[in-house]
Amino acid sequence: MKKAGVLLITLLFALCVPFTALAGVSSVEYEDEKTGTTFIVPAGWSELDGEDIGVNADFTFVHDETLDEEKEAKEQEKEEKSKKKKSSDDELFIPYITYRSEDLYSSLPEGKTAKSREEVNLDFFTVSELADYLGIKETKLSKATYNRVDYYRFTSKAKKFTKSLKKEQRVTGYITVKNGWAYTIILFDSTNSPVYDDFKTLMGSVIIEGKTPEKPKREKLITPKKIVLIAVMLASVGGFVFIVIKTKKK
Repeated sequence: MKKAGVLLITLLFALCVPFTALAGVSSVEYEDEKTGTTFIVPAGWSELDGEDIGVNADFTFVHDETLDEEKEAKEQEKEEKSKKKKSSDDELFIPYITYRSEDLYSSLPEGKTAKSREEVNLDFFTVSELADYLGIKETKLSKATYNRVDYYRFTSKAKKFTKSLKKEQRVTGYITVKNGWAYTIILFDSTNSPVYDDFKTLMGSVIIEGKTPEKPKREKLITPKKIVLIAVMLASVGGFVFIVIKTKKK
């Protein structure tokens, strides 16, 4: 019996190990608490602080495998100093993905008015205004659709979004606006990158809620008029009680 018990425990442990290993490399769903928007990051990406690469984002992810390749490449360069320096086109860049949501409704540009937050969507802005918001040329924007959501797709250089990365590094991104929220999702790499399929998978998983921010509850204050009214009511009740007591004594 003891042998059977030991065998059973060993078998269970052996079965658990593969599942534990898989759990560490599985895709992860993230939620933007400000807007309720969710998206899924494929396996092989790790979250890091956007300040590490000098970007302003709610979420930032780095590709693990390419990061390891970058370290190996640097080590090889040190060992092989005699070799010619690689051209910028062949240089290995570390891919990043960033997600950001910003409340545009609360800070509409001059001349833009809306009766409600629900009016402020992608078609509320011109291509020129969106290009100015991103800090890129208008010609870099083109229409695109992912998961039944309309976006503007753009390509540019990393230096437009961060000074920390190499100037030659490209970015491919998408921007949309829903209920006054601007959503910008960027891959710091080109469409020819081996990880571009991961980026497309992430874009296809985005579910935009665009919820309205909760308004802070105002505390109800007792106004001078209400104080006078309460005083009159109390005085009336007090007088009534006094009359009843006096009548009973008789």
